Amino acid sequence: TEHLRYSPDGRFLAACHSRAERNIVIHIWDAQTGSLAHFIDEPETGGCSAIGFTPDGQWLVRVGDTGPRPKDSFIVYSTSNWQTIWGLRTIPFYPTTLAITPNGKLAAVGGGNFGPGVQHQIQILIVDLSTHAITRTIDAFFADDQIKSLAWHPDGIHLAAGTAVGRPDIVKIFDVTTGKLVMAESVEGLTHRTTTDVLRYSPDGKYLAESTIDNSIRIWDGQHR
Repeated sequence: TEHLRYSPDGRFLAACHSRAERNIVIHIWDAQTGSLAHFIDEPETGGCSAIGFTPDGQWLVRVGDTGPRPKDSFIVYSTSNWQTIWGLRTIPFYPTTLAITPNGKLAAVGGGNFGPGVQHQIQILIVDLSTHAITRTIDAFFADDQIKSLAWHPDGIHLAAGTAVGRPDIVKIFDVTTGKLVMAESVEGLTHRTTTDVLRYSPDGKYLAESTIDNSIRIWDGQHR
């Protein structure tokens, strides 16, 4: 689901490609006619892991291995002309997931540090979209975890992270103002590896839906209690 996104006004459907063909990383279609409206190609790209539109529809954000500048892995495009506006270099942190707050102020990027001589860590980066800066790094994961999904509560403060693990705490909820873990969901008792592929809060924050833990969809209250 992180590879497909509608624009907030419903005009466009964007598709992100994890392996770029002919250097095309994103296709944008007219959602009403189904015709191709634009495509974004980048000769130096390493592909795309996830995309997201800002709530005002003015920006499209892509995370991937590299961008227009060497080692850019957080890239922002204008939806008026689909040109690059700005980017951030995070390598050796390689992003895999992306979520933008409902108010458009912050972006959360899940991924990990990899490479020769680099301590392997799974982390979440919090990016301030107004200052173009990483404001917080959250470390609360095992080295062999993989962050599969991220979801912001409508309050813009609490962030849910779903992982692919064979141990407890498959969903973790953080207060991004402090970076502290405030809630965790255990999967003790399961005898096989499972994942949280999708997390979504309802627009009013009343519910948190999770899929697919043990081949199921779970619906929690918004506080995950």
